[in-house]
Amino acid sequence: MKPLNVAVLGIGNVGTGLIETYRLNKVKVDGQTNQPFNFKYILVNSIDKLRTIDLKDSILTTDFQDIIQDDSIDVVIELIGGLHPAFDYMKKSIRSWKTCNYCKQSCNCNIWARITPNCFRQ
Repeated sequence: MKPLNVAVLGIGNVGTGLIETYRLNKVKVDGQTNQPFNFKYILVNSIDKLRTIDLKDSILTTDFQDIIQDDSIDVVIELIGGLHPAFDYMKKSIRSWKTCNYCKQSCNCNIWARITPNCFRQ
C-alpha cells in the first residue's frame, strides 16, 4: 500500500510528540488507517538546531515552497502556532489541493475563520 506522505510544519514539543507517538503506535495506526505514514518533510526555522528526536527519515527544510511544490505530499499538519505565517502556509496548502490539519485549538479557529472565505481567492 502507498504511504501517506505528510509534511509537518514545526517540530517543537507538539510536533516531536506527534512523531514519537506515531512511531510508538505505528503497527496499530497503520492497521487502522490501512496506510502507513511517511513524514516526508518537516518545516523548521533552523536545520542545524539540536533536536531530541531522530529525523533522519524526513527532509528538514526551512522553505515552505519545498512542500507546496512536491506533488507527492498528501497531508500538511500545522504545528507552528500563531496566526502568521501559519495562515499563509495553510492557505497555500489548500490552494494546492493538499489536505490540511490543525492541531492547536487556540489558533485553529482564528485560521479557519480567515481561510474559509479567502482561500480560493487570488
